[in-house]
Amino acid sequence: MPITVSWYATGHIIKVVAAGDVDMDGTAAMSHEVAALMDQAAGPLVATLFDVTAVGRYPTSIATVYRLCQPHLSHPRCGWIIIYGFNNPFTRFLTNMVMQMSRGRSRLVTDEAEALAFLAQQDETLCELIALNNNAQPERN
Repeated sequence: MPITVSWYATGHIIKVVAAGDVDMDGTAAMSHEVAALMDQAAGPLVATLFDVTAVGRYPTSIATVYRLCQPHLSHPRCGWIIIYGFNNPFTRFLTNMVMQMSRGRSRLVTDEAEALAFLAQQDETLCELIALNNNAQPERN
């Protein structure tokens, strides 16, 4: 499963894009990468966007996925986690269960535009960063 982890807005918003079948090793590596970026953050909290539009199969062990995601879910700078692009209701259900177990701030939405609009509503300081990023990368939907 190819997963890319990068800054959407440096120091403030991380973007994770997953494609193909989700496996345990990739999930663990992704969580460590996200936590490492959170360590570099400029502010007290970092939002994370997860694009799962191109994900195929997903592990069915909620407890295992939750455990593998602990590096970023339990990070002191973990802010809003916004997940979008679900093509499978069962995957959405499993993801929702993992997010409920984390007891953090999370939201499952339809697409990136809705995710960014939600983040902007939650934190006005992100509005300008989101606008700058969208203007710099017009190919985003």
